[in-house]
Amino acid sequence: MSVKFFKNYRAYEGGILYFLLFAFGILFIGLVCLSVPKGVSFIWINHGSYRSETMDILIKGFTDLGTVYGAILVALIFILKRSWHSVLIVVVTFLLSGEVARILKHYFNHPRPASFFRDIHVIRAPSWNQLDYLYSFPSGHTTTIFSLAVIVSLFFIKKKWVAVVSFLIACTVGYSRIYLGEHFLEDVWAGALTGTTVGVICFIFINWLFKKWKNRKTPQIESSPKK
Repeated sequence: MSVKFFKNYRAYEGGILYFLLFAFGILFIGLVCLSVPKGVSFIWINHGSYRSETMDILIKGFTDLGTVYGAILVALIFILKRSWHSVLIVVVTFLLSGEVARILKHYFNHPRPASFFRDIHVIRAPSWNQLDYLYSFPSGHTTTIFSLAVIVSLFFIKKKWVAVVSFLIACTVGYSRIYLGEHFLEDVWAGALTGTTVGVICFIFINWLFKKWKNRKTPQIESSPKK
């Protein structure tokens, strides 16, 4: 039994590692959000970040991964592998996660840092970045990138390095939203939780539909009656 369990673990260790990293991150950030006022945690991260022109450009590149550019990049990976149902899952996950984030944003209607702080100069952001004022919770970019990250990790479930890289990229996108002065830590936390949930649901449901469709399409060979 123990040998069988070990073999099963080895087959899914990439996915298991991703969810372990995710669970630890969600728990840790959640505790910070509960114990530290969001304005304070924002200042810690926003002011404590190393800044330069190069860093600003690099961070902007990461934050763009939480948009359609990230979805296109992930979809291209599966297009090159000719895995068309995987491309469909990526597209549906991206669209659904974005819509869920939009609905939640309008429901909670939390102010962004630019509206939260009385003095906008408290916020450190690149001069070219125009700050938004409304609909802060949850972070849409974080929601999208975590939904894509979990999809990639589940498709490459045997590869631990894919899980680690996917998780770190998603975390960096979340961090970029605070670096750029657009979101609070709690927005990033909620986005990560929402995106991962949407990604897992899409992965399971669409794969189930494909399996059901494939079984219906495959002709059933009936055994001939014995004479």
